[in-house]
Amino acid sequence: MEQQPDPRVTHLVRTVMRAFYDSEYVVVMEALLRSNRIREERLVDMLHFSPKQTSRILNQLRSDQLIRCEENVAERGTGLGTGNIYWIDYRLFIDSVKYHITAMRLSLSADKKDNTCVYPYYCPKCRRKYDALAAQRHVDIETKDFLCCFCNVELNEVEASEPSITSPSSTPSPTPTPSPLTTSSVSPPSGSDGSTSSSPTNPLQRLNEALAPISRLLIEIDELAKAAKELEQEGEDQMPYDPFAPPTK
Repeated sequence: MEQQPDPRVTHLVRTVMRAFYDSEYVVVMEALLRSNRIREERLVDMLHFSPKQTSRILNQLRSDQLIRCEENVAERGTGLGTGNIYWIDYRLFIDSVKYHITAMRLSLSADKKDNTCVYPYYCPKCRRKYDALAAQRHVDIETKDFLCCFCNVELNEVEASEPSITSPSSTPSPTPTPSPLTTSSVSPPSGSDGSTSSSPTNPLQRLNEALAPISRLLIEIDELAKAAKELEQEGEDQMPYDPFAPPTK
């Protein structure tokens, strides 16, 4: 009897897809969950998507390291020529999700650190820049205004509509390759009635709250994989349970 992946593993796949991806990606991944290995032409027929749309979705999922592909495969008895076969590699999927979650958290932490280097005040005369702490060291006792320590001129505050004045040593980060697995696309957790809980103002806290269900599933799956490995090391006669159940060719 062919093993199936642990329900927690498939639940993780569905949770990640619904949190980060549009419905067309969710539908394709659901078909892969139910079919293990499936030809691209079969997906087109099942989902009534155009070949171009199906290929675009599969290429994106493959680029995000969520699925695998075996190219130019000829299956006997199908009457079809060579084609691509896709399936979910659950170990690859989990590793990819862990990587993207870590990358998102590091990115937000870096953004938070960069924000502390912003200079919100500047002198309109000499154009020197001051951060919030430095500006408080030069205050007019009577007016309580921040003053330039060189020109003794009241400092101006950078307006929200103006470009941020940052440290000259700071350099812009390269633009990453667009992917649905980004912080901008993560959906907040919803209650049983479909309502969303109020999110904290801190972006990192919002991300952690949104990713809480996924993080819990990853912890459970890690514990499951550890237990399966311990069974395998015991050298029992029966084949140990594989929670990832790789598809058979």
